[in-house]
Amino acid sequence: MIDAIRSWFLKCPLLPPEKLLSIDKLGADPGGYSIEPLSCTPIIAKYTDGGSMRQFQFAFAGREIYNERQNTKNTEFYEKLVSWVEKQSDKGNLPDLEEGRTAQYIEILSNGYVYDSSDSTAIYQMELSLVYYQKWNFEI
Repeated sequence: MIDAIRSWFLKCPLLPPEKLLSIDKLGADPGGYSIEPLSCTPIIAKYTDGGSMRQFQFAFAGREIYNERQNTKNTEFYEKLVSWVEKQSDKGNLPDLEEGRTAQYIEILSNGYVYDSSDSTAIYQMELSLVYYQKWNFEI
């Protein structure tokens, strides 16, 4: 699941190709991004055929330079990223999941915000939920 989300984000034209997009690991230096799983109730609805509607909540986080001049650019980046995600979801351009799972949409749970900061860097993150259908006989 998380690899599919990472691959999907790597298609985003807002992410410079030289930036690292890790999974569940954000470096100490500014300039990298990470996809980080969040705790949630995975099953949204169960169906009589055994299938279910599910969600995978995650954060898209980045460590950025933190100063008055840069903060505006950081906020603008996350505003544009929110817009990109919404447009992709509306168009049905969603992560390719493994057989037995079908992505339905991605929901923005929170816009980009400062999650943690020091004197020179800050972690900005936005929280999202990938909603998907899972067949009844899905096996990991």
